[in-house]
Formats: sequence, C-alpha cells, structure tokens
Amino acid sequence: MFKNTESLTHKAINTASDLSERAAREADQTLAATRRATADATRSLREGFEAMQEEVPSALSRAAEKCEALSKEGLERARRAKEAVREQAIRAGDQTVGYIKDEPVKAVAIAAGVGAVAALLVGWLGRARHERAHSAGAR
Repeated sequence: MFKNTESLTHKAINTASDLSERAAREADQTLAATRRATADATRSLREGFEAMQEEVPSALSRAAEKCEALSKEGLERARRAKEAVREQAIRAGDQTVGYIKDEPVKAVAIAAGVGAVAALLVGWLGRARHERAHSAGAR
C-alpha cells in the first residue's frame, strides 16, 4: 500500500509538473503574442503619425494655393468689373456731350429742370430737419 501511495504521489507530482510546464509555455506564448501585437500597434501608430506629418503640410500647401488662386480670380473679376463700369461711364459721357451738341436748348432746359427739382428737394429736406430740431427742443 505504501508503494501504491508513493506511485500515486509520484504520478501526481509528474502530472502537476507537466501542467505547470504547459501553463508556463502557454503563458510565454501569450506574452510573446502580446509583445508582437504591441509592437505592431506601435509601428502602425508611428507609420500613421509619419504619414500625417507628410500629408498635413501638403494639404495646407494645397489649401494656401487654392486661397491664392481664388484671391487672384476675385481681383481679376473686380478689375474687369471696374473696367466695364469705366467704359460705360465714358460712353454715357460721350452720349451726353453728343446730345448737348445736337440739342443745346433741350439740354439746358433739362439741366434747369433737374436743378430746380434738386433745389426743391434740398429746401424740403432742410425745412423738415429744422422742424424736427425745433420740435425736439420744445419737449
């Protein structure tokens, strides 16, 4: 019986030793896998940051180029609009001079009429302002 117990104890020790060794191997494998995954994640993050460092300046550069192009386009449109208004003003001036040369009496009559209307308007606005000032001072 003592031999039997000794044999069972020896088997239990061997089994426990085998299980311990197997658990240690699996723990080592898990640790190695975790280290690989951590290294992969670190490498991936580093590559992402490097890519971002390369892409951000070029994206900013493209945005600046677009802003500059839009600004130049806006300035060109403003220049063309100014030129068109200038040409229209010159044409209107030429037409006015031509009309005055062709119809001097009518031109003087129109100018006098416009002047009279302007004088009436200025007088009316002046009186309205004067009346508002007096009514405000009377309060």
